[in-house]
Amino acid sequence: VAISVCMSANSIANIFYMGTSQTMMPIGGALYGERDWSGIRHLLKIGSIVTLLICTAVTAVFMFIPQQFAALFGVDASLMGEFYNTAFRIFCICVPFVGLQNIARSYLQACGHKNAATVLMVLDGTVCFIPFIWILSIIVPQLMWLSFTIAPVISMVCVYIWMRVRLKKEGIDDALLLPAPPENEHILELTILNSIEQIGESSERVLTFCRENGITDDIGNKMWLAVQELCSNIAQYAYGSK
Repeated sequence: VAISVCMSANSIANIFYMGTSQTMMPIGGALYGERDWSGIRHLLKIGSIVTLLICTAVTAVFMFIPQQFAALFGVDASLMGEFYNTAFRIFCICVPFVGLQNIARSYLQACGHKNAATVLMVLDGTVCFIPFIWILSIIVPQLMWLSFTIAPVISMVCVYIWMRVRLKKEGIDDALLLPAPPENEHILELTILNSIEQIGESSERVLTFCRENGITDDIGNKMWLAVQELCSNIAQYAYGSK
């Protein structure tokens, strides 16, 4: 009965953290396809922070209302005594870690590491989870609820170490498993505020960048116009006064 209530809690928490991770995947895929590494780093940072905040809030609510939560599913938790309260609260610790695991899986998929994403789920569901729940239940039965937290943490650490070792052999030594840009690749990266002056300055910088890299003025002028129109429309319609 206790495990069924815990799984129900996980299903509700899943609504919150899966929304963030699944939103990240197409955005991350687009950024990776454009080799926008700083954009991917920013996306991962924001996604992780949002997920942690949401999951922490969900965990706090669950921690405070274990009895009431069970009642939502027609379970009288008082019949199980203190066992249920302890088990449910220990189980709830896993919510932020499972949320981060989903962020990690979406990130790996977006960056083309599909095999690593699959390995992550297999490790969490079987290789890490089953041994820990068995060992902890032998030591102290109540500790077996920690398996739901330990399994995603161990699985993420194992996959990360495996990926770092594998990619290092390919010459990729980046903390976020991103390849280094080619030496002959020149990139212009701009971040601007919503102001006409900065939009104009950014267009001029694009035109200068084109000239510095041997691009004809005909194409450079088209790039200048494209950046001017894109930035103006984004500033006008997407972000309000920011």
